[in-house]
Amino acid sequence: MLRVVVLGAAAGGGVPQWNCGCPVCRIARTEHPELQSTQASIAISADGDHWFLINASPDLRQQLIATPQLHPKAGSLRHSPISGVILTNGEIDAVAGLLSMREGWPFTIYAHTRVLSILNSNSIFNVLNEKNVRRRPIEVNQTFEPILPDGSPSGIEILPFAVPGKSAWYLEGKDHPAGGDGAGDTLGLRVAVRGSVMEGGYYRNEAQDVTYTTLDISKGFAATPHVAAPAASESPGEREFLARVTLKWTPNDQLTGTVKLSTDYNYVNNSSWNYVLFNCPGGHTSLGPPSYACIHDFVTHQNNFPADIAQNMPYAASDGALYNRYQSYAATGNLNYKADNFTLTSVTNYNRYNESWACDCNFQSTSSSTWATEHSPWYALSEEFRALSTFHSPLNFMLGGLAQKTKRDFNQWIVFAGLSDSSAAPQDQYMATTKASTTTGKTYAVFGQLIWAITPTVEATAGARYTHETKDSVFGQYYNNAAVTGIFRPTTAPLGIVNANQVFNNVSPEATLTWKPAADIMFYGAYKTGYKSGGFDNSGINSAAIAANPATYMTFAPEKARGFELGAKTTLLDKQLRVNVTLFDYKHLDLQVDFFNSPIFAFQTVSAEARTKGAELDVEYAPEAVHGLTLQSVINYDDAKYTTFIGPCYAGQTPAQGCNIPTATLPFQNLSGVQLGMSPKVTGTLGGRYSMPIGGSGVHMDWIANARYNGSYNASSFNNPLARMGSYVSIDAGIRLFTNSDRYEFAVVGKNLTNRFYVTGVVDGPSTGSGTGTAAGIPADQAGFGALPRTVQLQASARF
Repeated sequence: MLRVVVLGAAAGGGVPQWNCGCPVCRIARTEHPELQSTQASIAISADGDHWFLINASPDLRQQLIATPQLHPKAGSLRHSPISGVILTNGEIDAVAGLLSMREGWPFTIYAHTRVLSILNSNSIFNVLNEKNVRRRPIEVNQTFEPILPDGSPSGIEILPFAVPGKSAWYLEGKDHPAGGDGAGDTLGLRVAVRGSVMEGGYYRNEAQDVTYTTLDISKGFAATPHVAAPAASESPGEREFLARVTLKWTPNDQLTGTVKLSTDYNYVNNSSWNYVLFNCPGGHTSLGPPSYACIHDFVTHQNNFPADIAQNMPYAASDGALYNRYQSYAATGNLNYKADNFTLTSVTNYNRYNESWACDCNFQSTSSSTWATEHSPWYALSEEFRALSTFHSPLNFMLGGLAQKTKRDFNQWIVFAGLSDSSAAPQDQYMATTKASTTTGKTYAVFGQLIWAITPTVEATAGARYTHETKDSVFGQYYNNAAVTGIFRPTTAPLGIVNANQVFNNVSPEATLTWKPAADIMFYGAYKTGYKSGGFDNSGINSAAIAANPATYMTFAPEKARGFELGAKTTLLDKQLRVNVTLFDYKHLDLQVDFFNSPIFAFQTVSAEARTKGAELDVEYAPEAVHGLTLQSVINYDDAKYTTFIGPCYAGQTPAQGCNIPTATLPFQNLSGVQLGMSPKVTGTLGGRYSMPIGGSGVHMDWIANARYNGSYNASSFNNPLARMGSYVSIDAGIRLFTNSDRYEFAVVGKNLTNRFYVTGVVDGPSTGSGTGTAAGIPADQAGFGALPRTVQLQASARF
């Protein structure tokens, strides 16, 4: 998605101009400071992390300070998200800001050769050292794609085209450094974002054909074999397309309106392409045949739907292929009105997405597989209004309100246990069960903040947000094969239709105090609170084996957090060294923890109380004695534990292992004092970048390397010993060779060079594990969400 930030919109000199006494400039200085504007420039990005400036105005420093997207990464000593500057002309209004970017951070200047000749002929621009700042020529009517610092493509295509104009004002009447007729002195830019197509992928699928046999309950359990072919041999095979259109309306200097339309299409050839059975109680998968070893490797074993079963199954591909398809559409209207002492903002948003998938939901190749499809559309319509004061006093405020309406429809169709019923409707013939659920929600919120500049060096902010929500949900299992009605409660039975009407109210206050005793030193303390809405488990199961009203276990409460942060941000040694320190302590009430009940294939959200406390140290060093070198290290310590949590047992957990608390639904365990899932106590990074010329050849080389340490952790939120991962180190590195003009470039970029396999989450393998809460318990296979393997990208470029 293309992102555009307007940094300034005024003509040369800005508003007010330094020597102008016209009515507009006069009142901009006194009565209406909101009329003040910096000189024209914008920033664009395809990912929100790497930005390109269109022109560098003389007001660039002020514009960067006012634009959070362009600030250095939090905790970094020397960093900028700016990857390049694209110049449309050589006027002072377009190039003077380059002089503010001389502190040694690497980026690329893109401009026509005539504009580059202006820079090359003026020695003041030599402060942009060629070791870090490359100058790349662009041509009229020739599309180019800016690159990121690591050499990878930015995802932005730019077509320069000639527009009426003349040489820079300071060159009028003089010979242009590039000579000629002035073509290329002034350019316009049209920006587009492109899609991508991946051939193959990161994970290989080693499944073989399996035979899935169904038993027809309407014909005396007559058996019919079906062949399930292997899923795609390499995944994810991603295809993506993103587009965005922005319309702007400015009828006068006070009112600005924009309309933004966007769409996103994403498709992968397997919804569970990185789900790996990495640890199993017997060392091999438990649902064979076939059976295979559970190992830490970037390998999956999954099969397509049998093609004849897929033919009439809703949202299944006609050939039974697995997939995940996501489509979204959004429209946002923004009105901004600047009055004498207030800025009024209205934001109206409509957002809709549709996600559909088909999965081999046992995540292992087996003749007793489970397949499912899902279709889940969601939409939201919201209106937010804000008023911000701009008084010339130490005290200002912001007030606002929000109204939002949402709706989610959930539909799922599940094939398992070899069941069929030829007397059912064609779409239900091979179904074990189907689910349909809807949640509609309404949210109303008011919020406010006070900003008080107590002294020139001390500032305090305090605010609060009140939220009122209602959510109305309905759930039913509208078709169940007669053989499994003892598991899935039919809609015709008592409690067969689940209704939940939830109401939530919350107040979330926060306050921050900052002190800047010097320009390069800041201390801060903050009290913060957080709120995450409660809800309904649309994908749950209404179990016939549980007598309790299912609404009691298919709903969950809002999650709340409160705590403190203390920190310091410093720049030392004549800006060579940055040291940032943060201490934090937060308590979480009704922490929402997702639980997967593997024997019956059901997701449920349960609640816990937890506390996270720790510290972060971020150090970056750019020594002047070694020009081009930047070193960085980040160390995090996080002690995250459940303080109170009586939660579900993992599948197959025995009483001797702590599964000894009976409840009306499932056997539970006491997890109080246990480390949270996916929460290593210690993590850290160490890395650097070195840019150097190679002799006098006009060739430069960049060396980039980063090592990331992750302490041991349990990937399961329920302390399953089979889900524990050991500590590891992952290394990323790259080398880039390029000429001064950037006409030729060669880059090698490697990620996870240690090829370390680790998981970023885990579930008990569906349909595995049994005897939970008994001495005969058998643990489930562990299905983890694997990280990307070692990847090495080679890129060679020649530009003409």
